[in-house]
Amino acid sequence: MARRIPFGTDRNVHFPRYEGGCLALWSHFTAEVSPDLIVTPLLFGTDPRRSHGPDQYTLDAQGILVLLARGEARVEALFEDVAPLLRRFTFSFFYDADRRRLYDTRRTDPWMEASQLSSIVRSVLVGFDGVHLDSRPGALDHVCDGLARALDEMPTAEEVTAFRALPEVEARIAAAARRFEATPLRLWEAMLWRGENYRWELLGGEVPLVGELWSPLAANRTLMQCAADAEVAFSKRATEGGGWILCGPLRMRQRDSCVELRLRLTPADRRVAFLPSLRLDGEEEMPSLFGALLAGGGKGKTEMMHGYADSVIEVHERHRPRDVAAHLAGEIRRITGAAVTVEGSSRYWPGSEGVDWRVYYWRRFVYVYMPVARAGGVAWDALAGLHLSDDFVLWRWQQERASEPSPPDEASPAGR
Repeated sequence: MARRIPFGTDRNVHFPRYEGGCLALWSHFTAEVSPDLIVTPLLFGTDPRRSHGPDQYTLDAQGILVLLARGEARVEALFEDVAPLLRRFTFSFFYDADRRRLYDTRRTDPWMEASQLSSIVRSVLVGFDGVHLDSRPGALDHVCDGLARALDEMPTAEEVTAFRALPEVEARIAAAARRFEATPLRLWEAMLWRGENYRWELLGGEVPLVGELWSPLAANRTLMQCAADAEVAFSKRATEGGGWILCGPLRMRQRDSCVELRLRLTPADRRVAFLPSLRLDGEEEMPSLFGALLAGGGKGKTEMMHGYADSVIEVHERHRPRDVAAHLAGEIRRITGAAVTVEGSSRYWPGSEGVDWRVYYWRRFVYVYMPVARAGGVAWDALAGLHLSDDFVLWRWQQERASEPSPPDEASPAGR
């Protein structure tokens, strides 16, 4: 389930990856749990099978799955929306990084201490087949100790709050909020909230997209703009119901300074966005522009170069890449009103900045390049979280260095 992602959270914690073993620890790899549940977990194992996508796994029901939670509201939302879809898992947990608590999704017992996760992992791996983990002596201890350290090093809400209280950070956020209020994001730009924050997830057939706009006014203006764009894209009038704005396969709402979108995918869009191994009828149909944009870049992440962000899709065997490129170009013209260049080309990025869209086709792939440099790159700043994550890491490192005891002075009696 997508969530509001404060800077300095799980995207800055990279667990070790153990190739060829029972346990896969890597926060950026997606896990396919069922046809309508694809998540980006903190931890998953045992013995996952590589799915159709290069950075995606299909999970064994006897394995372990740990999803990130932050705070009571997040835990409650996961129990309501996600826990019912995890019943086949013997071991599945939500980890509240703010409180250092662990919740078993199959039980209603009170939370456990986060330190207990290492012992659970140890018992599961030994019971499954600990020999596959690694042949080196002490490998299991190494994995469990590393897991405990990684969980303990995850930033807390208090740290993020302290960082945001810095005068220079407050000033940057305030300036950004004013720019976002003046330049709302468009619906097609909001599709990139998924890739930039590594929350590549499908929940109950919908892709949740949550973006931070840094002020309630900016969030409201983006919500209204996305609703207007949806009416054009789906040729329907937007309505309201259950606290959401509804339009075709899309529902939208505002939560304080965040905008939350839920886009229901067709089987064809699900295929191009996730390349799942579990198939559905209807995957051979033409994908939509939004399904193509959800696919993200060829490296499994969203990048900007020459003012463009890219998305790459693999064309279904029943279609020619050239025809899919022409179809998506027509979608771009109809929905955005922008000019589009279509070209058979193996080059990966447009050579210069521009305002027109570019669609390239090559071999079995179609590349969609969306201009995101308008208004001084306001869309990219919103998608990238103002680039505060790296600053947070540096600040935290400085805090840790400042708390370390100073080495003794060689000139002092203690240093001689």
